[in-house]
Amino acid sequence: MNESIEKNMRTLKLSGLAKDWRTVEYRYGTEQYVRDLMELELREREANRIKLSILNRISKSSVEMLATISFIISAAPFAV
Repeated sequence: MNESIEKNMRTLKLSGLAKDWRTVEYRYGTEQYVRDLMELELREREANRIKLSILNRISKSSVEMLATISFIISAAPFAV
């Protein structure tokens, strides 16, 4: 049963929920439970957005650094 719930969550692009939905407590009724589930997904998406942003910056920096090194080597008066 849990596997099908998690599979459906992933199909719906709710990977944050698929990982941690069991940790959300049903406390004050359905509305609160759904709100807590949505907050969990939003936190996960924000964390993923930040991670992706950092990885993109690192990747861009790496490409720029390699281009600079390549330029320096090609402009050097000595043979490498």
